[in-house]
Amino acid sequence: MGGTTGMWLARKAANRFNKIILANTGARIGTQDVWNARIASVLAKGMTAVVDTTLERWLSKNFHENKPQGVAAVRKMLLTTPAHGYAGCSAAIRDADQRWDIGSVKLPTLVIIGTLDPGTPPAGGEQIASRIPNAKIARLEAAHLSNLEKGEQFTAEVRKFLA
Repeated sequence: MGGTTGMWLARKAANRFNKIILANTGARIGTQDVWNARIASVLAKGMTAVVDTTLERWLSKNFHENKPQGVAAVRKMLLTTPAHGYAGCSAAIRDADQRWDIGSVKLPTLVIIGTLDPGTPPAGGEQIASRIPNAKIARLEAAHLSNLEKGEQFTAEVRKFLA
């Protein structure tokens, strides 16, 4: 949701920002069919229906193997997320398509790409960066939650960009 919201804000309220960072996102994420199936599943069965597949998308195999406490914390967060809230966020992402409008962003932009992210694949981040004039790219060997998996690298990239 952060990347989708950030792109919208960069287009509609650019005067409120000096720079933007778009991490692990795409201007169009997934397909309507994927999101509709996810929404229906969560509304029918609750968050347990999607927790395992979400964890597979959000965290790399290496993180799963080496940071079980981190995986457990994300699992707990997902399982305590209200199903209707998750469904609403999923519908918002399903309906968002900023592929063409993102080219109007003029703010200095950093696009952080998780090279192992199946949910918002690297090509989506690269597309964003190619559409925003002078956007910079930082690639981290991580899945969707690159700030969690590669916290020090993520923070270093953010600090360098904001300096």
